[in-house]
Amino acid sequence: MHGATPIEMLHALLLGIFVDIRDTFFEQCGPDSKLAKDLNALATEFGMLLSHQSDRSLPKTKFSGSIRRGKLMAKEYASTLLVLLCTIWSERGQQMLKKRKHFKKAPTIPDWIMLLETLLQWEKWLKSHKMALDLVKRVKQKHRNIMQLIKAIYLCQKGMGLKATKFHCIAHMHEDMLAHGVPLEVDTKFDKMHHKPTKLVANLTQKDKRVFEEQTAKRGQEV
Repeated sequence: MHGATPIEMLHALLLGIFVDIRDTFFEQCGPDSKLAKDLNALATEFGMLLSHQSDRSLPKTKFSGSIRRGKLMAKEYASTLLVLLCTIWSERGQQMLKKRKHFKKAPTIPDWIMLLETLLQWEKWLKSHKMALDLVKRVKQKHRNIMQLIKAIYLCQKGMGLKATKFHCIAHMHEDMLAHGVPLEVDTKFDKMHHKPTKLVANLTQKDKRVFEEQTAKRGQEV
């Protein structure tokens, strides 16, 4: 099924690679360590300082449950990487990271900064409404470079690691772009938005599978 459908950003990248990268960073900090909690608190402070108020053209950076906790919308996972990047770039953030043996190695922190910057730039480009054909043809090798960068920093061995469809499919994104156009043409974000009203009225039913659809439709008409 995955090979028969175009790869789209919402599930493969935002809810896939980006979530894994965030979780991997805190795994390397120690998931339940004081360092992870302190960095999360520092990231929350940066998120509040970067808050866009009423300007909707800027990404959301203030999260009620911090960048590690709480329910986030798919598009907000790129924002968590932005806040995390600011945290790692900061002098205070680097002082905290260097207390852990893993981050004392000279290239580790710069590698994380390069990875997060690359992913944010990549996501911004993939959201373009127009793309030059010559760039799309060149992106085959660029995507392999991004995969190699992720592989070099992603040291997590839990679960399947990088032996997953969402990682492998990056190598085939250029084929879908040439066949179907820019990634926004096959983005499921707009379809998922249509589910929200139905989910709300579905919670007002008896959850009885025999009459679930009928009751959902009636509650929808009433609302």
